[in-house]
Amino acid sequence: MAEARAPHGIRKVLSHRAHEPRRPQLDALVRGASSEKSKRDRIRTWVEQREGKANVLRAGAAPLDNVEAPLVQDALRIAEQVDRPVEDVVDTVDEQQDLIELDARLATSYPDSYAGMVMSTTDEPAQVVFDDSVPAQALDEVASASADVDVSAGDALPQEDVQGWLDRIQGSLRPVVGLAQVSFESETQKFRIVVREDAAASDAEMEVAIGTLPEGASLAPIERTLTDHEDDAYEDHTIRGGGTLVASGCTAGFVVRHRVTGEKFLSTAGHCPVLSGASQDVYQARGVDDWTRTTGMYYGNRVYFGLITPDFSYLSIPETRDPYPSTYITYTDKREVGAYYRHRLPKGTWVCHFGRTTEHSCSTIDEPSINLGHYGGSGLVAVSTNVSAPGDSGGPWWRSASAVGVHSGKVSNRDNRSVYSPVHMMAEFGNFQPWTTN
Repeated sequence: MAEARAPHGIRKVLSHRAHEPRRPQLDALVRGASSEKSKRDRIRTWVEQREGKANVLRAGAAPLDNVEAPLVQDALRIAEQVDRPVEDVVDTVDEQQDLIELDARLATSYPDSYAGMVMSTTDEPAQVVFDDSVPAQALDEVASASADVDVSAGDALPQEDVQGWLDRIQGSLRPVVGLAQVSFESETQKFRIVVREDAAASDAEMEVAIGTLPEGASLAPIERTLTDHEDDAYEDHTIRGGGTLVASGCTAGFVVRHRVTGEKFLSTAGHCPVLSGASQDVYQARGVDDWTRTTGMYYGNRVYFGLITPDFSYLSIPETRDPYPSTYITYTDKREVGAYYRHRLPKGTWVCHFGRTTEHSCSTIDEPSINLGHYGGSGLVAVSTNVSAPGDSGGPWWRSASAVGVHSGKVSNRDNRSVYSPVHMMAEFGNFQPWTTN
């Protein structure tokens, strides 16, 4: 096929189109339903039938047409939020699951040239970009995908180099303007800079401070819409994600394990103990009638809230309590954590979160890597909408039965998108990883 040239100078080298999926179980489940609500109620019943004791959905629960039961449960919530037919949303999240696996394989196999993926939209297929040229084996992998994918190549910044450039640009801007928010759009190969409206430096002075950019990359018009950072606030014997942390006013993230000792801790946001002044916290389980509190949980020196760190902290768990690799996803429903993502997910991926204030909400990833410029704001992920409120800080973000991130707050900008610290960064900041059933 003739190579088409994209607006930002990257040429298209492959357009792969997949077959529509067949879903006989889902079709049978919703057949004859009189309304979208009726369809959702039937699927919700199907999910509830797979929940175990205490409303915990197992990570390995039987799938629906090869779609994981936790992912079906997330699709229900997304369909309600965006008012789309639930069958369409099931197709979308299942397609994304295949693309996430393709993204991880490409990033691992071609770290020097793979520049990332953007998920498909209703109008466009998924986009995969490589620097310079596309390895033949990579084209073969894309051609076997079960989703529509366009592959392009040109002067593109490899995905593994993005965070280093964000840190470098932010460091060069700090002496000039102080607070600056920096992110990178892989689809346009542009760095996006947002500063305060009253920032003293001119655009030209900031460009001089930033200096030379990687080949093929450029600056988007500098925005002056940054506002002061607003922090998200200040059952039984089982300790799990999603419980309330009383002293700091935050939400518990995931139960994590130390990668050397195996000892279990409870994660939350790093700003929770720092801004509340709490050296220890009280965990409060969720329940209809019984709210059991756990005291004697200490932060110690396990707090990460610096200028070049994400937003993590880890609480000790008393021996009198039983940690379990699961999390609340609503005020009553819980889900096992079967795995965690060891890499950043592509732009457009649906992810969901739980917070003590907003409960269960979902959104799509908007910026896979963003530096906010303030403490605890390095290497975060921004979603496309604000689905959080004060008190949600530290709560879990997930996709299906896999941990994705720990809630931090929102972008200090007029669009106020929610942000989280990706869980794979726990290895570098604390030597932890989410504790899973697998």
